[in-house]
Amino acid sequence: MRETVFNLYVILEEGFICSLGVTAHECSGSDSEKLRFLQKNVRGDYEATRTFPVPPRYETALAGSDVPVKVAGTISFEKYMRLSSDGKQLDIFEEVFSAIGAPPDPLVCITPVVDGVPRADGVVEFGIGPLT
Repeated sequence: MRETVFNLYVILEEGFICSLGVTAHECSGSDSEKLRFLQKNVRGDYEATRTFPVPPRYETALAGSDVPVKVAGTISFEKYMRLSSDGKQLDIFEEVFSAIGAPPDPLVCITPVVDGVPRADGVVEFGIGPLT
């Protein structure tokens, strides 16, 4: 069955997710075949990814002064990983999915991007664990 599948990117700067990326593909085959396809295309897809800001509901408190400054539209990678462990790894992509008209419960591969380089060793399927 053909469906739209997505390579998703959490783009980091200095340990904080500062933007999100998405590339969509129409694929057929089993879920495993589609996920292998996404994983194989992580690097090339990142070069063509459409980027979005992190939703303003996510914010980071910056320390270093008497009054912490909150910066909307950022989230630490550590906090994102805690969300992932609670099964909420796709919540950060809600606005992205809405903007591109993604179906409910899309098949995805999520990759962190550090210093402009997709970390294929960090790729996760459904945000649960490394692809093998």
